Amino acid sequence: MMKRNARSASSARPTTALIVFGAAVLTIVALVHVVVGGQQPMIIGDKATDGNAAGSANERHEGARLFRKGTFGGNGRTCETCHSRSTGTLSPADVLKLLLENPSDPLLLHDALDDGVSGTSPIAEHATIRIVRPLPPNIRIAEDPSATIVVLLRGIPTTVNTPALDPALMYDLRARTLADQALGAIHDHAQNAVEPTEEQLAPIADFQRTDKRFFSSDVLQDFARGGRAPGHSR
Repeated sequence: MMKRNARSASSARPTTALIVFGAAVLTIVALVHVVVGGQQPMIIGDKATDGNAAGSANERHEGARLFRKGTFGGNGRTCETCHSRSTGTLSPADVLKLLLENPSDPLLLHDALDDGVSGTSPIAEHATIRIVRPLPPNIRIAEDPSATIVVLLRGIPTTVNTPALDPALMYDLRARTLADQALGAIHDHAQNAVEPTEEQLAPIADFQRTDKRFFSSDVLQDFARGGRAPGHSR
């Protein structure tokens, strides 16, 4: 059972939610009384690449272009809007800089707004965005048993090391492949009007698995390519 503090529909302040799984309690920040129809990403396997899994030069070039510039007819966001070149994520300092220099930046739309309509308090203070997740059938909100979703405030996961080295993606492990994760982000954060194809998602995934910007060291990049594990001799 999930318990939460009461909150009025007009309030933009988050409440603390306790999700109880047996004896384990997970404390999260949640916004309630917000109903948004989120799209569930379909499962798309990462396209196998040839040779040493680096893929063709053309595929990598297209993946880089789509990561940096592909909006898919949405709200103007691209992958790079939220996943910066330097850290793979965004800090409160990054967000404040954007607010001062370009308050109309695509980052500051949609799920970056306090209630989905206006206000930028959470993203400005903590670099968090609103995430809508369906409630599992065995979990309910005590004060609203009919609720089928919960809205959480969540930081932006970094893309440094994660794409090539993590066996599962997202905090709730819902993305089974990089292509699946990319599709979910395009649906949920970019509000796409044009549906990406498998031929577009595969290069995005390959770019994240292989480009130097997605690794914190040459050793880890080499390890992702099948080299020796860090700290171990050959």
